[in-house]
This record gives sequence, structure tokens and C-alpha cells, in this order.
Amino acid sequence: MLSPSPVFFRAVGETQRMAELARDQLSALREALRLLGDAFDVRARDKLGHPISLSEGVEGPPSDDREPTLLNEPLSLRGLSKGTRGPFPLQWLTDWMISSEQGVYSPATIDVLLAELARQSSGDLLGP
Repeated sequence: MLSPSPVFFRAVGETQRMAELARDQLSALREALRLLGDAFDVRARDKLGHPISLSEGVEGPPSDDREPTLLNEPLSLRGLSKGTRGPFPLQWLTDWMISSEQGVYSPATIDVLLAELARQSSGDLLGP
């Protein structure tokens, strides 16, 4: 049974694959947000892999470890809390999602939303 706040881990390779897809599909995300405009209740969220720096007094080389953040309170990042907004380096992007009245879409499914929006704009509201 899962706790109310489960912790999930992904393999490094899976996280890298997701990050590449998220960056590759940024133009599709921007196009979907442009097409959705103000007509829908739209929320876009990103998941960032913030570098975890070593604590003072800890010896060893700098770590490549990253803490992914989306809707959780960061555990190992000083000065950052849930909901923090601001500019972050693109290389930290590991995933994103967009939700609207149309549904919830990720980098793997954003093309479905773009196809649906194109169908709606062409007047074909009855589906495929």
C-alpha cells in the first residue's frame, strides 16, 4: 500500500530520455499554448532537475545528482520552495505537462492535443 506521499525513483537513463523528449517537444508545447490561448482553463507545469550541491564540510567531488521538482517541496535544495517561479537553465528541464478542458498532455502526447485543436479549427468537430 502506498503512503499518502509516496516517493518514486526513475532510472538515470529514463530521466535522461524524458528530459530529451521534453526539450525536443518545447515548440509543440508553445504552439499548443498559443492555440489554446485564453479560451480554456490551461495550466502548464514543468519538472526541473535542480543540481544538488554538497553540504558544507562534506568532502568529495561535486555531485551530478539532481533533485526533480514539480509539485513537491524540495528536500535537498536550500533557498527553493514549492511553487518557486523564475528563470532556470533549460538543461534543468526534465519533463512538463499541460492540462486544460481538453485533458492532460505530456511531451509524449502533445501531438494528440495539436491534432485535436487543428481538427476543431478546421470545423471537423465530429472526430476522425
